[in-house]
Amino acid sequence: MAGARLSICCTYFLLSWFPVHAQDQPGTRQVKMPMLTINDGLSQGWVNDGMQDKEGFIWLATPDGLNRYDGYEFKVYRNVPGDSFSLPVNHINCIAEDDNGNFWVGTSWKGLYLFDRKKDRFYPVPFFSDSMSAKGASVIFLRCQNKKLFVGFPRVMFVLDISSITDEDYSTDSLSKKAKPMASCSVATAAQPIAYYFLYPDNSIEAMSIDFEQVSFFNPNPGATTWAVQQLNLTDLGVVPKFPHIFVYRYPGKNIYCVADTTQLWVYDATEKKIRFKQTLPAPVTEATPRFDSGKLLFCLGLEKALLVNFDLTSFRLSIIQPEKDTRLHKVLFKDRTGMFWIATNADGLALYDPRKLAFQKTFGNGRLVIGTNRIITELDSKIYEFNLSTARLRMIAGTEEFNPISAIYLWEYLDNRGRIWRTGEGNSVIAYDTLSRKTSKVAILPESRSAYQEISGVFQDTNGSLWFEISDHATNKGSIQELNSESLMPGRRIHFPVTFEDKGNTFFSSHLEDENGIHWFATLMGLFRLDMKQKNEKEQWKHWVNVPGDSTSIPSNFLNGMCADPKEPNRYLWVSTRGAGFFRLDKESGRCVRYSTKDGLPNDYAMEIQSDETGNLWISTNRGLSCFTPPTGEFPKGRFRNFTEADGLAGNEFDVNGSRKTSDGYLYFVGVKGNNWFKPAEVLTHEGPVPVRFTLLQVNNEPASFTTHSQILNEDIAYSTEITLTPDVRVVTIGFSALDFRNKEHLQYKYYLEGFDESWSHADRRNEITYTNLSPKRYTLRVLACNSDGVWGKEEASMVITVLPAWWQTMWFKILVILLAGGSIYAFYRYRLHQKLKLLTIRNKIAGDLHDEIGSTLSSISLSSAIIQKKLNHHDSEVSPLLKQISSNTDEMMEAMSDIVWSINTKNDRFNLVHDRMRAYAIEMTEAKNILLTMEVDERAEQAHLEMVKRKNLYLIFKEAVNNAAKYSGCSNLWIMISLEGNKKLSMVIKDDGKGFSAGSNGDRKWAASRGGNGIENMKKRAAEINGVLEIDSSPEKGTALSLTFPL
Repeated sequence: MAGARLSICCTYFLLSWFPVHAQDQPGTRQVKMPMLTINDGLSQGWVNDGMQDKEGFIWLATPDGLNRYDGYEFKVYRNVPGDSFSLPVNHINCIAEDDNGNFWVGTSWKGLYLFDRKKDRFYPVPFFSDSMSAKGASVIFLRCQNKKLFVGFPRVMFVLDISSITDEDYSTDSLSKKAKPMASCSVATAAQPIAYYFLYPDNSIEAMSIDFEQVSFFNPNPGATTWAVQQLNLTDLGVVPKFPHIFVYRYPGKNIYCVADTTQLWVYDATEKKIRFKQTLPAPVTEATPRFDSGKLLFCLGLEKALLVNFDLTSFRLSIIQPEKDTRLHKVLFKDRTGMFWIATNADGLALYDPRKLAFQKTFGNGRLVIGTNRIITELDSKIYEFNLSTARLRMIAGTEEFNPISAIYLWEYLDNRGRIWRTGEGNSVIAYDTLSRKTSKVAILPESRSAYQEISGVFQDTNGSLWFEISDHATNKGSIQELNSESLMPGRRIHFPVTFEDKGNTFFSSHLEDENGIHWFATLMGLFRLDMKQKNEKEQWKHWVNVPGDSTSIPSNFLNGMCADPKEPNRYLWVSTRGAGFFRLDKESGRCVRYSTKDGLPNDYAMEIQSDETGNLWISTNRGLSCFTPPTGEFPKGRFRNFTEADGLAGNEFDVNGSRKTSDGYLYFVGVKGNNWFKPAEVLTHEGPVPVRFTLLQVNNEPASFTTHSQILNEDIAYSTEITLTPDVRVVTIGFSALDFRNKEHLQYKYYLEGFDESWSHADRRNEITYTNLSPKRYTLRVLACNSDGVWGKEEASMVITVLPAWWQTMWFKILVILLAGGSIYAFYRYRLHQKLKLLTIRNKIAGDLHDEIGSTLSSISLSSAIIQKKLNHHDSEVSPLLKQISSNTDEMMEAMSDIVWSINTKNDRFNLVHDRMRAYAIEMTEAKNILLTMEVDERAEQAHLEMVKRKNLYLIFKEAVNNAAKYSGCSNLWIMISLEGNKKLSMVIKDDGKGFSAGSNGDRKWAASRGGNGIENMKKRAAEINGVLEIDSSPEKGTALSLTFPL
């Protein structure tokens, strides 16, 4: 059996609730009721009416405007001077929404209006706004039911058929045709108008006169324009009315009435003329219209210290709910989708009552508190009481003087299965109090010779009935357990733990658990211990788990608190809480651990106690509330946390160690610093469906934006918009949203995904707005999902299309224009370059022509004249003849060089096939004269190559130089010339002979390098470098010479 110990630091308070009241007094429960006031944005503290619309927003009618609440902010609608579409007056009495989603507003003195929520426009309903407001009448009642609108004025009730009215009828002209009364009923007397109306589920209506002396009932009659009225004096109901607060509720289809006045509540059977039930009320009634909900009436009592009454019309059971803080409750307005009631106060704003908070029941104690299996022993008014958790019954078992004969100092107390309370004693003993015989005894646990440093720090009882006392020895730093026979109270075995602990004033033990196999588990300050008492070998008895740094499968901390067997596989898994490292699951077979902490959803890593419920959930108490953990399943592969705090009904957020219990009928009990909580998990974990999420805020460039101030961005209220358009000047956009779950916004979570920008869903956690900067011009879709206060993610997402318009320089026409301008500029530049090339070609051709015609003819004349002179002299003048011969030779060489220059300049010779022809002609001329066999091979692809002037000139001159040297100086018999194209980008030329060759640097062989024009190897290398080519010459004596040239085209 699990043991229980209470820390000395735990504080207890007076018991405040047990069902021990007299039968004529209803039970009272305290509950926290959060408030919404003007400090939260509410326009006024007095609220006349309220509702939750189909979208999920909360609407509140006040004397200072209409309020919309999204859980975070209020939006207030008021009269705006000069704006004909604003409210005509700020004083709003009542509001209603029909089946088609139309929103109706009843004003003071100005009649009835239809509200277009998308455009923030109010349209008057002519019949009511003209004729009735002219009489100064105010709409005091509005309800929509079965496609009919019930409009109540102080002296008359109208009924409208609104089944055909849609948002296309939002105009005064259309409303004047469609929004006309189909029936009316005048129920007020000349002197006494109506104080309130009440609409029953069957469409029957109740009207109470303002003097609270007469009540009227009228039933619908579709065939009549005026309905029959049944009027009753309150004296007819067997009561004497007491002004000013009285209500009457008629049982549906029966002549039975529930009546309340300032002092009492009763149920009167008018047929039998007798009172079936009567109950005195602790405070006067404050409202005239109770709220009917699931067979019960809810209404408010009292003024300064108000109460909420819940009366069951069938069982006549009356319960009273009292706010923990004094709140002037006035009127129950409505119940929202999550089951919370919104209550108007006496000018203090709104109080929110959540019945789920009653699931956490609280007990307080100011003295000793001992937890047993199904009961608690506590002190109240100097007496000792037993509180049964299962039956919620309180029974006095002793006076304080009987229970405390020796000392008031105690460290722990424990209740065994015989009804004995064990607690700290003095010296080597403990104190035992028998709750049946009411006798106290002192039991020695340690020998008299024990060390003064030995401390009895706790006790537990095993399945065999033996008591075991936990002993921490602060002298030897060892822990041990001492057995005590529960019948004879004689000491038995003493078992020592196999480790020493670091003594810092703390006890060694934290908690104990005995599993189904009789194995004992100890959570200590030195890790986790397993003790098998059936093993005789001491080493086989013990197994010890400690934290191993760097090993995530070891226990996360050595400082442990509570333990709990796995609810589904208790023989395999054990759950253990830690002091500062969350909690973990131990696999008893492998010794491996799975850890859970705040990173996974636990509210605080200082985990106290762990208990399991009947459905397999684990409940962990922490320093920041109570957490319900569902171990991993198919639906929740990582497990699921649902956290509860003081806002959910707990006595406090901070809990204590060694103070929890699970009763045989499923109740859980946890000790807290501010009070103790007990509850039925199934009542706490009522499943709430997914809640809608709506957009509520739009900011552009960090300024609020609406359709009235930024019509170019959106054309209706952001809450109803499905698309917004951002102009180019918008650099920063912020969009707010809200899950319309008003239970506890601290538990709400969000995630969002901007299609076209984000790669995946992003978790916003509790943040209810997101900001994007510098979005590129395109079309996006923002999607938002919300998780409600129960941890359930909704499937209905809020979706909005966001279109970002481009700036003028980002538009398609501008890009096309830039492309056209760029293309035109490139084409113009190309045409310019082409023109320049053609111009250059023309100049080259002209130069070639001029050289050929002018200089060529002159040189020919000089050559011819020198030849004639030589012939006439006929070698008679020995001095002149050599000179003339020299002139003739030089002139011929110049003419040949000039011919090469003219050829290279002429643009007609840029194709390589023409170069090839000239090279072949020159090579044949040179080799035939020397009787050299010429072999010349040219690649067909090279024939089509195009050579610009510089490359053509240098290629030809290098070729000419090489062929000339080979023919004149190598003495070769064969000459090979090979020209090819390497890839498509390089031209390769190889000239090879089988002559005598030469040795580089040899003076005797340098004749090979001498040309007719004085050009040698250095000139060829310079020409090759000029065309970015590579020139290589390979030669050796008697082995011929090979010249290789490669250059890019």
